[in-house]
Amino acid sequence: MGFIKTVWRGDAGLAMTYWVWGTLIALLIGAASFPLLSAQSAFLFVLYFAFVILYWIWVSVGVWRSAGKYQGKRIWATLARLGVIVGAVRSVIELGPLLGTSFS
Repeated sequence: MGFIKTVWRGDAGLAMTYWVWGTLIALLIGAASFPLLSAQSAFLFVLYFAFVILYWIWVSVGVWRSAGKYQGKRIWATLARLGVIVGAVRSVIELGPLLGTSFS
């Protein structure tokens, strides 16, 4: 469980946080949603939805902080932070109808 704090603090490295936790693991979590959501259980949907939101926050904070500590070319840190911002805007727009608000 130490990796949770490591990623949260931005100490896992930008590439690891962005590509492994933010891309690869996120894709696997998304793929796991199909059997969970096909069960048509409201409880599983709410549980999965809460997990995804918490996961996204955790990864986004980790990417943002690791970008601030990144020692390589600044373009990669800037693009990573831009990705977090675009992801946040996209999430708000996509969640609007689910929350009863339309942002489009």
